[in-house]
Amino acid sequence: MLANKTKNTDFAHFQDWAENPLWKAIRFRWYWFLIAPLVSVLLGLAFLRYKTPHYTITASLMVGDDSRGSDFHETALLEELGLPDATSSVENEIEILKSRTLLSQVIGDLHLTTQYLASGHLKTTELYEKTPYKIRFIESRPIRPGTYRITRDTDSTFTLETSTGNYKGKFGLQLMLPHGLAIVDTTGFKPASDYQYSFKISGSETVLDHYARLLSIQTPNKTASLVNLTVQDVLP
Repeated sequence: MLANKTKNTDFAHFQDWAENPLWKAIRFRWYWFLIAPLVSVLLGLAFLRYKTPHYTITASLMVGDDSRGSDFHETALLEELGLPDATSSVENEIEILKSRTLLSQVIGDLHLTTQYLASGHLKTTELYEKTPYKIRFIESRPIRPGTYRITRDTDSTFTLETSTGNYKGKFGLQLMLPHGLAIVDTTGFKPASDYQYSFKISGSETVLDHYARLLSIQTPNKTASLVNLTVQDVLP
């Protein structure tokens, strides 16, 4: 009889719990507990797949500090007094590295005013050395922004589409474009059929300002002859 009473009590507690509004809501919407984690995982995978990563590129430069030669004692005395050393080669080197003249030379040597882009269904990726097509300007006019979309017609011919019109040419031969006389050629990389390739031309001042903001130059401490350079970019 005691066992029956215990069973009845347990059943009553179960009934009370089963009639709880929270349990009813969970029971009638159980599918959301399967859908929500699945959707979250899919969104996370899509985010990782299509998000453009940014890379941190660092380098260290050892500077030959002439101020630490014959005048070492004088320099050390100034540092002990907390006074800056006006003749420090490290500080001079930092100012040189920050100069627009040097940065302009780097941009010109690396041809950073021309971006190579590959556009897919959902994402546009910037290419650098892995582009299947390259453009080289022989006689450049004053640079203004512009984009050329390239379509390969045959093994030796192509068409460049711009906002002002289309230009047909042959790989390896000169072609007059709005930005100047140029040569478009192929590289060792094979183009993908599901990508649209293009060249984006930017003004040198725009690119210079962009990399001037990205470039960070610091010294580990005031007494070190070492300079740390850091750049964050989508191209490692």
